[in-house]
Amino acid sequence: MDQTTLNAVISASAGFFGAVAGTVISYVNVRRGQLLEEVKLLASWHHSAQAEDAKVRAYVELWKCLEPISTRNPPDKIVSRLPEAQQRLQDWYYKQGGGLLIAGSVGDPATAKGAFFTARDLSSKDPLEIWRAFHGLRHAIRQDLGIYEEKSDERASLEQAKKRLESYKEKAAV
Repeated sequence: MDQTTLNAVISASAGFFGAVAGTVISYVNVRRGQLLEEVKLLASWHHSAQAEDAKVRAYVELWKCLEPISTRNPPDKIVSRLPEAQQRLQDWYYKQGGGLLIAGSVGDPATAKGAFFTARDLSSKDPLEIWRAFHGLRHAIRQDLGIYEEKSDERASLEQAKKRLESYKEKAAV
């Protein structure tokens, strides 16, 4: 083999091996990027699970703040305990950090955050109005957590509470 052919074979071999090495390096880099993306995805799933757990725990504490306005209390107690419930809401939002996890917009009363501020800022002596505001918050919490009630069950519960509170209002007016 003459020198020119030998140089051509060496150059072609070097080019071939260079292309193979470049392909291998490129594959390793792409695969490393894919693995990194998979790790990020798994971490985000884990973080989402942690965030959901934290939200459930926070909402359980928020639920406890609503006890003073429970319909198990007589309507006059609902009115007198409104400031206590509102202070509990304020503490939950700021001191316990619940405001970091509550979903929605302040301006939309159908969201948990909007219903929260509606209940927290309510100024009323009407037990039905108070109950409605706090029911809206309870409903929004359940929706945000994906805990849905049967519409008929909820409607029946609403009607029963309304009748009870309206009868109290009629008695108080007499």
